[in-house]
Amino acid sequence: MFDNQYLLTLVDSGVIGLLAFLSIFAAACYAAVRVMWLCRRSPARLKMVANDRDLALSLTASMVVLLPTYATFDLGSFATVTSTFFVLAGVCGALLRAVHADVESEAIDEHAIY
Repeated sequence: MFDNQYLLTLVDSGVIGLLAFLSIFAAACYAAVRVMWLCRRSPARLKMVANDRDLALSLTASMVVLLPTYATFDLGSFATVTSTFFVLAGVCGALLRAVHADVESEAIDEHAIY
């Protein structure tokens, strides 16, 4: 039995499986960093921007902390850690979608003719 999720995934799923597994990390981290960038670009909603930016930073830190820990234990054997990882990845994507929609509606409101 492996105590390294990266090796276990490589043996079980091959290189493509490992790349797919790591791409989930990359996509979640990208979504959270993109939220921070969008918040910096849109200062009009000041209180919400600070809250969204802080949430995105916390989610990024949570995802990045999981990367080295997967080298020390087999993630797939522990359902709680596995579900936490996928929930965090989903929350990163949902936050990006919500903030992007807010920024787009704000841009439309700025250009609207009343």
